[in-house]
Amino acid sequence: MKKLILLLLSAFLLSGCFQYKRVLILNPDGSGKMTVETEMMKGLSFGAEQDEKETMKTAVANLIKSSEGIEAWTGISYKMTEANMIAFKGTAYFKDVTKIKLYNVNAAGISTEKLPNGDIRITLQRGGNKSKGEQAKKLSKKKKITPENVGEEMTRQRAEYKKSHPLFTAILAMTDNEDTITVFGEVKEYKNIIKLEDGRFRYIFKGEEAIKEIDAFMTNDELLKNAILEEGAVLHLDLSSSNVLKDIGERLGKSVIVYTPKTGRAFDFEQEVAAAKAEARNVAQSLAPEGPKVVELLTGNFEFKATKIVAVTMTNYDQDFKERYNTGTCTEVLVQGLFNGSVLEVDKVELFKAVSEGGENLIPEKSVLSYKQTPTLNNTKDSVEFSIFLKSLPKGSLGIREISGRCRVFTGSGTEFVDLGFKELKEGKAGTALGAKIGAINKSQIISTSKPAVEESNVQIDIKVGSSFVKSWKILDETGKEVKFSDGGAWSTDNTISKTCILEGKVPVKGKILVEVYKDHQAGSASFKFENIKLTDFTGAPELER
Repeated sequence: MKKLILLLLSAFLLSGCFQYKRVLILNPDGSGKMTVETEMMKGLSFGAEQDEKETMKTAVANLIKSSEGIEAWTGISYKMTEANMIAFKGTAYFKDVTKIKLYNVNAAGISTEKLPNGDIRITLQRGGNKSKGEQAKKLSKKKKITPENVGEEMTRQRAEYKKSHPLFTAILAMTDNEDTITVFGEVKEYKNIIKLEDGRFRYIFKGEEAIKEIDAFMTNDELLKNAILEEGAVLHLDLSSSNVLKDIGERLGKSVIVYTPKTGRAFDFEQEVAAAKAEARNVAQSLAPEGPKVVELLTGNFEFKATKIVAVTMTNYDQDFKERYNTGTCTEVLVQGLFNGSVLEVDKVELFKAVSEGGENLIPEKSVLSYKQTPTLNNTKDSVEFSIFLKSLPKGSLGIREISGRCRVFTGSGTEFVDLGFKELKEGKAGTALGAKIGAINKSQIISTSKPAVEESNVQIDIKVGSSFVKSWKILDETGKEVKFSDGGAWSTDNTISKTCILEGKVPVKGKILVEVYKDHQAGSASFKFENIKLTDFTGAPELER
């Protein structure tokens, strides 16, 4: 049973869905289809029936849109479970099984290799597929252990394991993974996977069983000693960096199937994908958010009605993050806040204090609060979700003593259109309202082989107000008729907006530009404070009540 030990710990520590089932049918060319069943944590929802429905739709839409390597989905269904999780089921088609990456699901990676004799080797790898560069980098970091110091290392690793045991137990207890594979050909050999009576192959990982195996492994002197001498610090349990556990998973966690392929495919891939794509529009419409509900606008008191921490995860970031902040690992705290009414915008999360249970300061030297995720309002704009990025927790730490800070909040009582007061819509001209100025007008042509060339005008408009003040823009021609334009994007600071409007044809020189702004615009702050945060508490979180 040694091969069941420490296969998936690292992947589960780094967030994502802990339970899934996949049933895959693979063609010899690497294409195929898979039916996926998984349970997802709810996102931004605070208990109202409509919000719950919209939350499920958003979570499912994110899974479908953000998963990689998928050609099309079909047979989508989802529901809320008694445990307040979103149960999802759907069938995905893919051209290359090695490029599949399900969004927020810690599924095993699958690689294929054509052998010299024409056979095909399929490998399931717990923790996903790793590039040769990643593998070489990890190998270069392995700690040198000798027979002389192995006893000391065994004592140290057992002590760290004892400290981290509550967190591992909490995570693994809710872990249940299953992969079932059908190949199109004659299987010659297989290992670390079960052959079913119908010819399919299945790998099952149950966290509760793994806990017992890990505990037994850690108390077995001979097994632990040999593993450390062979792999180095293989059982290093620093929660901020589980690379060594990933190395163990890569070495022991492989399931292999070798088979001689038949000619052709197990099913008509193109026909089924075409049918799934035809269904995609209906699926997209069913998952589209409904129109916003009317919620009374918040005035006066900007403080949160309720707040909660949804998740605390140790996250490995990409190279861009490492270059920005000189670190590849962080503790991410996902926060939700509920207001007493609707607001216009929430921005600038400011952190006052963040300390570990041992008193260590967790606030990064450089601010990472706005990286990767900015505050996001829900459909009714009466609740917000944002992430706080902290330093990695110290070794052995299983909690955070305090996190406190505030968000900036904007609101207003109604809207009105303001004429920016341009006498002529020409480059460099200034208006009479809101510090307006036309920064630039650039012309271009859209060339088509079937239609005459179409001229476009890109108009950059600068005004001196914050983005939270503005609801919409209008451009009128000389007769007062509204001119249609497409959004060319905008950037803003606390008190400026630079907006680009793309017009078909020429700019109406004697026209007008109107901006719909909020009246009685107000700015305030909403504070938050959390104390005695235990990592073991965040395998799920209760809903906030309105």
